[in-house]
Amino acid sequence: MKNDYSFSKTIKWSLLLLLLVLLVIRIWTILLWDIPKDVLKENITIDAAQNLVDFQICTPTYIPAILESNPKITYVSEEPYLRETTDIRMFYQSLVDKKKALGVYQRYTPDDEVNSSPNSDGAKVNLLYWITPNLKISDKSTNSVLANIQIKASIIQTNQIAWWLYEIDDPSEYRSTMTTWIRNHVEYRILSLLSADEIKKITQSMFECPTTKD
Repeated sequence: MKNDYSFSKTIKWSLLLLLLVLLVIRIWTILLWDIPKDVLKENITIDAAQNLVDFQICTPTYIPAILESNPKITYVSEEPYLRETTDIRMFYQSLVDKKKALGVYQRYTPDDEVNSSPNSDGAKVNLLYWITPNLKISDKSTNSVLANIQIKASIIQTNQIAWWLYEIDDPSEYRSTMTTWIRNHVEYRILSLLSADEIKKITQSMFECPTTKD
């Protein structure tokens, strides 16, 4: 009888251990597969994009005549449950060659204003990858290009908004412009192949947008 009891007890604990192992495996599977680590939604509507973020999406009211007026909208999230890694991106194409010529990026930030010092190195990297997205930062040739890029930075005040304008003018094949600012904990960044005058107009037109959701 004692042996039967011991055997029964062993079976009971073995089953409990098996159930525990299966539960751990299930939880691990959920963590690895059921929760997406990276999300990309392309060519969505502005309404669909707005439903994916908790800040008011802004669009430029001024778009140069050389660009298509309707952007391609993309939602990108490296960690879907972390607001700081979620971007709304709007790409405007050239009417001539149908290539992207303007990109408007926006995401939540815990900061409430831009830095008072320029981030020229960061602007170089952003603009270089905007122009040539297939470059690898680890390549020696890429580092050589970054070292030789000449960029100008200037801070501008419009009403109560301080924003940075970055311009690459040398080498000529990398000529491009970028602006960046923060309003109501939303970071905005515009990258373009347009002139400084044009990107200024686009940037200032976005200041007309209310930054709180209805």
